[in-house]
Amino acid sequence: MSNVAVIAEFHPYHNGHHYLFEEAMSLSHADHAIALMSGNFLQRGSIALWDKYTRAEMAVADGFDLCLELPFVYATGSAGDFADGAVAILKNLHAIDYLAFGVEEAEPDVFEQVAEVLTEEPENYQLALKQALKVGVSYPRARQTAIAAICGDSAAALLKAPNNTLALSYLCAIKKLHANIRPIFIKRISNDYHDTDLQAQISSATAIRTALAKGTDFSALAAQVPPATYLRMETPDHTYLSDAMLTPFVQACRLREPELSDICDISPALADKLQHAPYPIDYEVLVEQLKTKDITRSRIARALLHLLLGYTESDRQKFIGSGYACYANILALKKESSSLIRQLHESSMIPVITKKADFDTILSAYPAIDTELARTMWQYDLRATELYNCIYYNHYGITLPNDYTRKLPVL
Repeated sequence: MSNVAVIAEFHPYHNGHHYLFEEAMSLSHADHAIALMSGNFLQRGSIALWDKYTRAEMAVADGFDLCLELPFVYATGSAGDFADGAVAILKNLHAIDYLAFGVEEAEPDVFEQVAEVLTEEPENYQLALKQALKVGVSYPRARQTAIAAICGDSAAALLKAPNNTLALSYLCAIKKLHANIRPIFIKRISNDYHDTDLQAQISSATAIRTALAKGTDFSALAAQVPPATYLRMETPDHTYLSDAMLTPFVQACRLREPELSDICDISPALADKLQHAPYPIDYEVLVEQLKTKDITRSRIARALLHLLLGYTESDRQKFIGSGYACYANILALKKESSSLIRQLHESSMIPVITKKADFDTILSAYPAIDTELARTMWQYDLRATELYNCIYYNHYGITLPNDYTRKLPVL
């Protein structure tokens, strides 16, 4: 029995994800497909459009056998942390044969060449990177310049597209972690990652979110998303969250004058700017004011999330030192996937969590896992859910279930 995995955010789940699922199954000839999905907060520091259980249910309804959660500490990390954490979880399941991901250009040899340089970081690469950073450009731009100096402009161009950047991060993680997982490159079709206009059938997640924000009639989105996603959109209680809703939480957190020195992603320069920013300020305005040519908007948004939940650089280093993976948390599954669940429980080197209340009991059966560290990571996930639920309650007056009270979606 072979299995293919997809790492995603499903923000929201749309036809492009359906295409990725179908191509992954077709090219791998796998028996099962597993999604490893970000939870309630995302890699660019954003709030997920819908909660993690709803988005996981959409994926399973569309064909995935199982949807696991990428822990908060990786889901809101840099591209490197995002990929390293995800690949480490997949590796430790000891059941994943393939990892499928979307790219703008399906050129495996070029991707492998660039990934080799990024993983090994030879001396000429390090020198070119330092020289680029000296002129004050952002790290992503400096890395692109360094790759151009070693591999050529066409190879460096891969780093301009978000999908390509993540693909390279996955390849680097596979190499670095010595994961016995084969990559499958799937060329992106239809519009660009950042396009804001709807297309005939496959539109970007950005375009769909833009349409929702503008109040576009849901019927116009019927052709853009699978039935399970559209059903969610047209329900009478259809509600979704946006980053602007973080304003009062960030304000309240800053009023406490928290210690910033160990908060993940907050550099001394960013801490100084944050301490001098006014308290009565909208979240989006604050992010723009903090942004500089060498600190990206995404980095700032992630830093503010980490500040809200107290995610420290000290904990980050501990997670990395432990090998990243502490557990695999199930968010949704198919009824008929019992053979896959059985395989995971038998082969996995990390706990596979189905019933959240049994976390400690399940964890105790894996003596190789650092119990204290796993509980720390788990607490970040639980608090992320509570933060999401608080934001939701403040805007809609609806109390969502937490991780312990939410019934696991089984389709």
